[in-house]
Amino acid sequence: MTNSIITPDLVDLGLEAPDRQTATRQLAERLAADGRVTDLDGFLADVAAREQQMPTGIEGGIGIPHARSAFVTEPTLAFARSQAGVDFGAADGPAHLIFLIAAPEGGGSQHMTILAALARRLVHASFREALATAPDGCCSSSARWRSSCWCRCWPGSSRSRWPKLIAMTAAAGRVAGKPVGVCGEAASDPLLATVLVGLGVTSLSMASPAVAEVRAALAERTLAQCEAAAAAALTAATPADARAAAEG
Repeated sequence: MTNSIITPDLVDLGLEAPDRQTATRQLAERLAADGRVTDLDGFLADVAAREQQMPTGIEGGIGIPHARSAFVTEPTLAFARSQAGVDFGAADGPAHLIFLIAAPEGGGSQHMTILAALARRLVHASFREALATAPDGCCSSSARWRSSCWCRCWPGSSRSRWPKLIAMTAAAGRVAGKPVGVCGEAASDPLLATVLVGLGVTSLSMASPAVAEVRAALAERTLAQCEAAAAAALTAATPADARAAAEG
C-alpha cells in the first residue's frame, strides 16, 4: 500500500534538541516507528555521511538533512520546528524549521525531486510563516476537526494556517508522485471534503455512515469547482465567510 509522503506522525512542532545529530535522530525515530526506516542507526550513518559532504542548513533558519539509503522503504518527508534552533551549519544562524528527507537507495533522484520542490516553496515567506506559526497539536488528532472544524481551521482563528499547510503538503505530494490523505471528522464534513479535494488531497477516509453523504457532495462538483471552492475559502476573512464561500 502506498503511503503519503508525510503524515501527522512525522511532524514534531515542539522539537527539543541540542544539536543536529539529536534533531535528526528524533525525526528519524519517527520514520522508523512508521516502518519507513528499517535500520535507524544505518540510516543515520547515511545522513551523517551526506552532512559531512556539505552542511544542510540554508539561509532563513532552515535545515534540510537528507540522504538516499538502503534502509529507507519509501520516499518520506518529516518535519520539526525548534523554538531554540539547531545548528545545521548555515551562515545566518540556527535552523528553526527542520525537514528530514529520506529516499530509498535505488530511488534514483527521488530525494532531489522532493528537495527541489521543498526549496521552491521555502523561498516564499508565506510558506515559512505558515510552518512557524502552526499551533502545537494541530496534527495530533482528527477529532479537532469535529463540527467546529471551520471555526478552528479558517482565517480568524488560531488554526488559520492549517488549510494552507494541507495545500502545501498536497503540492509536495504531487511533485513526488505520492498521495496525500485526510481521515476522520474533517473528511466526514461533506462541504469540507470538497474543499480538501480542491486543496489537493487525493484520498479521504471516514466512518462508514458518512460515506454516502460525502460521495454525493463530491459527485455534485467537478474538480475545477472544488478548487474554486478551496480558493474562495482560503481568502475568506472569517470561518463563517469561508464556509459560505465554499458553498458558492
